[in-house]
Amino acid sequence: MYMDKKSAFEMVHGILDMVMGKIGARFQKDFKIETSTNAMYLPMRGADITLRNQKTNQFEVIGSMGAAHPSVIEHFELKYIVTMLEIDFEALFKFFLASK
Repeated sequence: MYMDKKSAFEMVHGILDMVMGKIGARFQKDFKIETSTNAMYLPMRGADITLRNQKTNQFEVIGSMGAAHPSVIEHFELKYIVTMLEIDFEALFKFFLASK
């Protein structure tokens, strides 16, 4: 979670890219980012993170990222815009171990 006076979607996207690169996952081939409908995020400012299951070859949602909706910010009485990144590390570890 990152909190500032402006959204930092590009920053959390960069962190995601760095983590995925460290485990050997390639963008669009091994992981994708798709528009999220999660009400926690501003419309069109949230994304689901999907990772290819190496056994089934299907993409599965393993996390999300985006700019928090104002109602979320208000609910937690935060002062600034919040940009979040959530990842299931167990799924990442499985991917990394399977690719070795």
